[in-house]
Amino acid sequence: MSKADASESLKRTNIVKDLILNGIAPSEIVKYCEKEFNISSVQSYEYIKKARVVIKEDMDLLGVTTMSWHTGSRIDLMSKMIADKDYIGALKVLQDLAKLQGLYSATVVKVDLVGATKRMAEKYNLDYDKIAANYKEITGEVLN
Repeated sequence: MSKADASESLKRTNIVKDLILNGIAPSEIVKYCEKEFNISSVQSYEYIKKARVVIKEDMDLLGVTTMSWHTGSRIDLMSKMIADKDYIGALKVLQDLAKLQGLYSATVVKVDLVGATKRMAEKYNLDYDKIAANYKEITGEVLN
């Protein structure tokens, strides 16, 4: 393993940058670098670090925020999953994107389901017992 010159190092960094931007996991990038560049895992991680710096510099130069980059990356990944007919994976990415955008609350709000259902039944003149029976039939749980 001889030391790469500046030109080869730049070429390798750009290859690793492209792998990162295509969503390849760092562990897979390390395997790729070890095989293709004939370098150690430690050296491979150094290329990953350099590539991340280049990505950050490119984003800053283009005025891209971290949020927009993450959003775009998830949209690209979701599109690839849909093209591959991996709809469950696409849904998970979409859910992750919604969390990233703050559309899902990080905390669970406890709801008084019985009280809310009784108030709704009174307000709309509905039969609470029928609602409770339907709830049990659908969920298998007793509304009490």
